[in-house]
Amino acid sequence: MDLWLGILYNPNYLIQSIDNGARLRVKGEGNAGRRGAPPGDLIVYIRVKEHPELRREGIDIHSDIEISYVDAILGSQVKVTTVDGPVELKIPAGTQPGTTLLMAKRGVPRLGASNQVRGNHNVSMFGGGSEGVDRGYGSWVAAV
Repeated sequence: MDLWLGILYNPNYLIQSIDNGARLRVKGEGNAGRRGAPPGDLIVYIRVKEHPELRREGIDIHSDIEISYVDAILGSQVKVTTVDGPVELKIPAGTQPGTTLLMAKRGVPRLGASNQVRGNHNVSMFGGGSEGVDRGYGSWVAAV
């Protein structure tokens, strides 16, 4: 019973290990058996709630971030939401819209494997507003 309660009340275990549509079997925690027989197994069907910023494909995670044209030209650092919490990502100078940067081993751990086996986090950049131009870089960017 302790294992069952641990699984129920530890959301990180379910989020990081089990995919949508998986079944979890807990031995001996089902209905009581007939005429003194041992209890059956409890079968739990998992439905994973979608994250508003992250998309999951197997053990890999995908996300999109919007960067200004100036940040793409000059390079910058942005905070990216990962399964482990926010992480700083360095955007190299000259990054083009549509570029995907790879954050190795920042995806979901593989179920049944050691903690060393993890997917990757792919971050797609897309050009956004001109907030960098508003900071006074407009004439410099126009000159380039």
